[in-house]
Amino acid sequence: MQLRSAKSDETGISPRVLWAAAGVLWLVLSLVQLASFAFGLTPLPLPLTVAVISGFLPLVLSIVWFVCARRGVDDIRWFHLPVALGLLVIVLGSVFDPNDHSADMVYPMLPMICALVLFPLAYAWPYVIGGVAGAVAMVVFGGDPTPGPRALVATVVVLSTAGLLVTGQLQMRRALRRNRELSEIDALTGIPNVRRLVARLEEEIHRDRGRAAFALLTLDLDDFKTINDTLGHSTGDRVLIEVARTIERALEPGELVARRGGDEFTVLVLPDPERSAEQLRDLLARTIADTRTDLCPSIEPAASIGLVHREPGEKLEDLLARADCALHERKAESHARRGGARTSGSAVAGEVEDDIAPGTRLLASSQDDSVRPWRETHATTSWQMIAGVYAVLAAIVPLLGLANAHNDLLSAPAFAACLLSGLLAAAFVLRERRGPALARYAALAGTLALTAVLVERSGGERNATIDLLILPAMIGFYVAGRRGGMASALAAIGLYAYFISTLDYELAVIRTVQTAVVILLVGYLVPHALARARETSDENERLSGVDPLTGLANVRRMNQRLADELGRAESIGGYVTAFMIDLDDFKLVNDTFSHRVGDEMLVAVGRAIGRHMRESDLVARRGGDEFVAIVAHDGEIEPAELAGRIEVEIAEARAAVCPRLNPQASVGWVTNRPGDTPAELLARADSREKAAKRQHRGDAGLRSVA
Repeated sequence: MQLRSAKSDETGISPRVLWAAAGVLWLVLSLVQLASFAFGLTPLPLPLTVAVISGFLPLVLSIVWFVCARRGVDDIRWFHLPVALGLLVIVLGSVFDPNDHSADMVYPMLPMICALVLFPLAYAWPYVIGGVAGAVAMVVFGGDPTPGPRALVATVVVLSTAGLLVTGQLQMRRALRRNRELSEIDALTGIPNVRRLVARLEEEIHRDRGRAAFALLTLDLDDFKTINDTLGHSTGDRVLIEVARTIERALEPGELVARRGGDEFTVLVLPDPERSAEQLRDLLARTIADTRTDLCPSIEPAASIGLVHREPGEKLEDLLARADCALHERKAESHARRGGARTSGSAVAGEVEDDIAPGTRLLASSQDDSVRPWRETHATTSWQMIAGVYAVLAAIVPLLGLANAHNDLLSAPAFAACLLSGLLAAAFVLRERRGPALARYAALAGTLALTAVLVERSGGERNATIDLLILPAMIGFYVAGRRGGMASALAAIGLYAYFISTLDYELAVIRTVQTAVVILLVGYLVPHALARARETSDENERLSGVDPLTGLANVRRMNQRLADELGRAESIGGYVTAFMIDLDDFKLVNDTFSHRVGDEMLVAVGRAIGRHMRESDLVARRGGDEFVAIVAHDGEIEPAELAGRIEVEIAEARAAVCPRLNPQASVGWVTNRPGDTPAELLARADSREKAAKRQHRGDAGLRSVA
């Protein structure tokens, strides 16, 4: 089993971390037990059996796990073995240990914490049950002087720790999954993009074990360029969205359609005894034609569809190249069948859509485009964890008070602290859970201070309530990072040592050491997991705004940036100029040569546009051969001059790739008006670009007549 399939795809935790964490777990078990044996921290010498099981065996295995981490072993069939055996060693060591082992209450938390950090919840819940059962058993059967209250606190502490870690993991996974999905979803149509397609094809190739080969359909909408040039890009966008939905409705579960770019789609077709890939191809040809006819009846509605079946052992690059060739052949056949004719702009001149009604969204999308930055997710989860600790403190006071009516916890200060913690918990949950980091740090310090007050007021139950200090120490690493968490943990450990020194408890030293080790293990795992998750989230956030082919901004990032710049211009002044850029006769590149050459040209054009932009400007690929440049300025930019330079640069870049074809580009630009929305600004730029394209066609006609 690949460990990557279990968790690393969601949180970025690598198999090396699993092995290293398991090595730390076993090393901790070994060192604490050997230290207890060597320095006489327990009342009786440890028997040889206990020393071997709890001391030397974990030491040897910890070395093995560290070697696995060093070598990067990532394909293991028993990936629970390191953690599960840790729990088994704890149990066996306690069974054979003749000493009182109520101080070992925190030991069962070690495997639970490792499991909750490293594994998905579906795999980790048995460790939670084992952690609770083990902690309670060691208290009840370990000779603890206050078994009842401490068993209650042990249960609360273990379950609360598990709950807090689960909360953090769920929030991390939810944010990472959302941002990853956005990085793999086409911003216009809401279907997968090239990233998701390539990842899925790699999965299918890896999964192939002699099964029937899957197939690829590559689709290109005939004469789609005419829609944009004569009816407007908004109509073209609606056609692409409806075609994408039409294809999705025709697919079976597990199959996938991805937008490659522009009007090109690729469909993954899985083997199906009741429907062949050829039948699906014919069905899509009919349904796409019907959809296009309903939207644009005056323009050729057909789609060229290439079909290839994966051959045994074929690599992904070779498969995609064959699919490209198959589509190219079908395009040539379609072009020849229609006599080489293309629908002219004049044929639908009366249908030209020069603008879009105010308030209309130019770039529709079938999905929510919001990207949640990692800092927001982390802040929200931090407040939830802090509120959880306050809620636990609010609940434990009356529970212990009911267990012992004469307990000092029933005093007025304790009740006031209980009420305060409950109110704070409710406030953190119900109100906005973000804000400055300093406020979170202050709230974290408040949990530690309140816990210390409750422990101090607990009197005869202090042996039980002292374990509550574990909670603020645990969440500190999540809320405040490695350094801040370490400071919080050391403060909690210091308070733990102080309070336990006031008790007549002969296992005080080893109990303090073991509790400190568990807390510091969390300090190793959680910050590392958070760092990897943050890196993955930031990368997904970046990719969610990047066009997979050219590396330029995509529609999602363009819309966000344009809205930000217009808002800034409204509030502090300045101008925002949008350049709409469309490559003339680009379809001839794909139809005459191949989509590979077309992709090469798009990348070159994107670089050419970027050479005339400042670092603060944004260049985006809107789709197909359409680009948008957003320039915010204070009047120092001359848009007409910049548009002319862009045209010249694009012509040179296109001529370098395909010198025999028309290298021109149509550029339309507009500057914002007061109250402009992104859709309105882009609509006017779209109209200007169409006017420039009509001018180019007119100039070409005059040249041909001359």
